[in-house]
Amino acid sequence: MDDRADAVIVGGSVAGAATAAFLARRGRRVVVLERARFPRDKPCGEGIMPHGVDVLAELGLARALREAGAREVHGVRYTLPDGRSASASFSKRIGGSQVALGLRRLALDELLARQVAALPGVDFVQGVRVCGLRRAPDAVVALGDGGQTWRGRVLVGADGLHSRVRAWLGWDGGRRRPRRYGVVGHFRLRAGELPPLIDVLIAPGLEAYLTPLDRGDALVALLGGESLMRRFAGRLHDAFAAIVAEQPVLGARLRGAELLPGVRATGPFAARARRVAGSRALLVGDAAGFLDPITGEGMASALVQARAAAGVIDRALRRGERPNLSEFSDLHRSITRQGAVLTWLALALCASPALSSRAMCGLQRRPGLFGRLLAINSSRAALSSLTPRDWLALLTGI
Repeated sequence: MDDRADAVIVGGSVAGAATAAFLARRGRRVVVLERARFPRDKPCGEGIMPHGVDVLAELGLARALREAGAREVHGVRYTLPDGRSASASFSKRIGGSQVALGLRRLALDELLARQVAALPGVDFVQGVRVCGLRRAPDAVVALGDGGQTWRGRVLVGADGLHSRVRAWLGWDGGRRRPRRYGVVGHFRLRAGELPPLIDVLIAPGLEAYLTPLDRGDALVALLGGESLMRRFAGRLHDAFAAIVAEQPVLGARLRGAELLPGVRATGPFAARARRVAGSRALLVGDAAGFLDPITGEGMASALVQARAAAGVIDRALRRGERPNLSEFSDLHRSITRQGAVLTWLALALCASPALSSRAMCGLQRRPGLFGRLLAINSSRAALSSLTPRDWLALLTGI
């Protein structure tokens, strides 16, 4: 009997679990190796954009997500320290979601693990540390730190921002500038709920994300560079509370709210992969490279990549015994290209108060522009849908 799985997936969070689910739907035998034991928390913006919601619905998880406490989010609002703001709703699409979802990562990863582990053909192993890889003539072998081995016709690296699989394959491209970090925490509101919007608040030296969650809870993520991180040295919880309170708009929206235990930091971001696919192996999600969470695109992009990766793997396995997965490289580039352009644009605008102010003027003068940007970020419109006048408005405010 052939003891090889069709695929061994290292990493069982969003990207890895979704890849496993799509492969199982194609009748493939899959082993998922996850270092953590769920439920476990991790720093995350906790907003799943509409195109990510579409992928989860395709996997039959829409009802389970809502039962797990996912809250519908209808749009995004950007606000400057002086109170000026621009907002837009997510675009309509026939057969697609018009809402994002706000859900604790604690609940999402556990839900995905439970649902995927129950699929025929999936062996979902938690609490195992993969410590290396070995290539055999007919397989890639993942090595556990307890002496275990798992053989797969192909290997998927879905082990996140600091991917060890990426390094073992020799595909790590190092870190880009700027070196940016994130610190996240959860607040419990004492009265009422936040509006169903992801709030992005721009301030000198940082951006703050406010994502509404179930039961009156809210996620706050602070993003910034090394100067921001120095403020947290040795006092993560207290410094987080102080920074939130000193931001006028953010402090006002969270007045009276209780900061819950469990403030966490992550980074640096901007990890690069020299390549994302080759003979018998590919990378998916943050393991395949990640620029910055400023556009909130991470989980949705990972889900779309997972669907594409499963299709590539299935086709390659049907072609023969030496599956080459290089086809995924072009698909990955297509999935991530527009998001990367918008991320660089957002980083440039947010880094300069003058540029942020001009961009806000442009968004307010052209009411449909912000909606087009959201549609591009969700791959529901092409980057070419921005006109020269739109670019002029963003960069000059005219």
